[in-house]
This record gives sequence, C-alpha cells and structure tokens, in this order.
Amino acid sequence: MRFIDVPLRYRILVLMFILALCPFFFIGGIYSLPYPLLKMLRDGGHFVFFGLLTFFVLTTLKPGRRFSPVSLLLWMSLIVLVIGVGIELFQGGVGRDADLGDVRRDLMGVWLVFFALYRFEHPLRRWLFGVPLLLALLYEVVPAWQVWQEEQRIQHSLPVLVAMEHDTDLDQMRGTRELTQERAYRGSRSVRVHFDADRHQGLLVYRFAHDWRGYQHFVFHAYNPATTQFRLYVAISDLDNIRHRRDLTDRYERSVMLDPGWNTVAIDLESIEQAPHTRAMDMTNITRINLFIWQQPPGDLFIDDMRLE
Repeated sequence: MRFIDVPLRYRILVLMFILALCPFFFIGGIYSLPYPLLKMLRDGGHFVFFGLLTFFVLTTLKPGRRFSPVSLLLWMSLIVLVIGVGIELFQGGVGRDADLGDVRRDLMGVWLVFFALYRFEHPLRRWLFGVPLLLALLYEVVPAWQVWQEEQRIQHSLPVLVAMEHDTDLDQMRGTRELTQERAYRGSRSVRVHFDADRHQGLLVYRFAHDWRGYQHFVFHAYNPATTQFRLYVAISDLDNIRHRRDLTDRYERSVMLDPGWNTVAIDLESIEQAPHTRAMDMTNITRINLFIWQQPPGDLFIDDMRLE
C-alpha cells in the first residue's frame, strides 16, 4: 500500500495548523449564530480539520504498511466518527448546536485526503472510489454556493434591507411569522408576526446588508390590526455587541407606539450610532434587528418594506 511521500517540514506545518484549529470546535458566541456565511465557514472547517488530521496520520505514521486500504479507511472512519460525535455532544454546552451533518463532513475530510494521497494501482479502483466521493462533495458544495449567491444579493440590495415580498425573505429572520397578501404597504405582500412577551416571541432579522453608512434613517412600516395602540420595542445591535454579549446599554433600543392601521417607523441613524454608552455603534457592521414587546398582552402586526433612507 503506497502513499505520497511528504517532507517533514510540511508535516510540521500541518500539525501546527491542526492545533490552532482545535479551539474553534468549542467556541460559542458569534460563531454559533445563524449567519449563513459563518455557517459555511464552520462547515468548511470540518473538512479542513479532519482532512489535515488524516494527512498528518497517513504521512507520518505510515499505517499503510500494516493495514490494507479498505481496513485502514474503515478504521480511520470509525475513529473520526467517534471523535466527531463526541465533539457535537460537547458543543451543546458551549452555546453551539449539535449537527450530525458536521459528522458527515468530518468523514468526508478523511475520505478526500485518503483519495488524494493514496496511489491506486488500478485506474478502475480510483474511479470506483472517486465518483461517489465527488457526488458527496457536490451534495455539500452546491447548497453552499447557492447560499453564497443569495448572501451576495442581500448585501447588494440597499437601500432595501428586507422587502417582505418573497418566500426567501422569511429566511432572513426568525420568529412566528408568515408571508401574507392580507396587508401590504408596498408591493403585494407583508409579513405577519405574532408577538408574545411571555414566550419571548418577536421578530429577529439577521440577514441584511450590514453597512449602513451613507444613509440617514432606518425605516419600516407596521400595520396594527387592533383598535387600540400597540407598543413595539426596536433593538439594533452591531457585531461587537453580539460577539461580546454586552448588556442592554451597549445597543440601540427604544419603544414606539403604533396606532391602529399603518404606521411608518423612521429612526435616525445618528441616534443608533450614539446609542451605546461607552462607544460608538459600528455602522459598517450592523448585525441584528430585533422587534419585540414587553409586559403587554400578545398580538399580531404586519411588517413591511424594511429599508434605509
């Protein structure tokens, strides 16, 4: 059984890189947030880490002298499977969600490097191993490419942050929400949101263009279907606030009273920039918009056309 020979200096560099990557499996905070590009980075990290680990093992320990190709691949896959499952279980304690898809990516990192390093004696064996591996890789890469394209569209959509018109707009937010044609301020649809203070239900918008420089106001439209006023809280955070889990004085927060019918909420961006008590808000990296209620009965609002002006 033959593997490609790799000079010692490259193996040392790989080992150093492996050790540097280890802490990222157990870091919560910003790395656990549901931003698609961060998720792509985390997912790719599983390929890289276990691929490099496989590279180091195969080129340094040279286990191919004692194992057949099939038995070696099975043993390495079993070991990585156990390590991967253990990591996912441990991550639940540091603010990260367990994801069996990460275990699949761990294994693919092993298989990709094994395929790249092993010198197949028969071309047919290389094809039999390589074609299924290529299909599995496409299963991972194609959705990631689609997410990347959608993220680029969102980041270049200014002055619109969320149009509330398309089914994909719902993927830019979290909460008990639905796209509806029942009410619309602009276009033909809006998003109906259920607010419940006791259940912490509101609207969290986290996928939008983050650089707000060059504009004066953050604007959205809210329809109140009730016959009485509705108090809505608006909180806006930048990346620094979320990464360091700072307190409420480090973000922008205010309440607005919504009359029955359509209301236009316009917030001066200068007031957002100056909201943190000890620093200026980073207007190049606004990261989260949170709409919620506090100490009042549950209710619904129609939210439409979130933008900058």
